[in-house]
Amino acid sequence: MKHRKSWHMLPQFIMFNFYGVERNLKEN
Repeated sequence: MKHRKSWHMLPQFIMFNFYGVERNLKEN
């Protein structure tokens, strides 16, 4: 995993994962 200038994408990445987890919890 290369770290170039991806610090600004970190919040979006976390929100995307959180959304996916919440979606999985609702489906199960």
